[in-house]
Amino acid sequence: MKKSIYILILFSLLIFPSCRKTQNKQDTSINSEEIIDSTVVKLRQDTFSIAEINKLEENYKKPRKELLRGIVIIKNTRDLVNIAEPILFSIYGRKNIVGERPYYAKLIGDYWEMSGSLPSGYSLGGTFFIVINRKTCEIVNLFHGK
Repeated sequence: MKKSIYILILFSLLIFPSCRKTQNKQDTSINSEEIIDSTVVKLRQDTFSIAEINKLEENYKKPRKELLRGIVIIKNTRDLVNIAEPILFSIYGRKNIVGERPYYAKLIGDYWEMSGSLPSGYSLGGTFFIVINRKTCEIVNLFHGK
């Protein structure tokens, strides 16, 4: 009888703390691919007058050069990859784009060109090609070869 009680206590001590640790780990870590939209972005329920809407639209329609005043947003290849990859993943699939690493990047004036590379051993096939303005982050060109 005492043996079975000790085994039961030992078993409960082993099982319950591990469940608690697992549960805490799940609560604190968030996988970015599994985030529910409402936890990241909450839609505002503000109401605006017609005059306020018109003023906002005017600000949005200002030329980009006036808004950004020459600020470079994409300063290096790390920034370029961080901006381009999510766009490419959503269009061509994560597995496909990751398979095209290492990427090739070149800065021409205010435009970053970035393309994928074929996996080793492949001489035929296509890769992505994207051109992004480094000041406005505007995608100027985007395609995937076949």
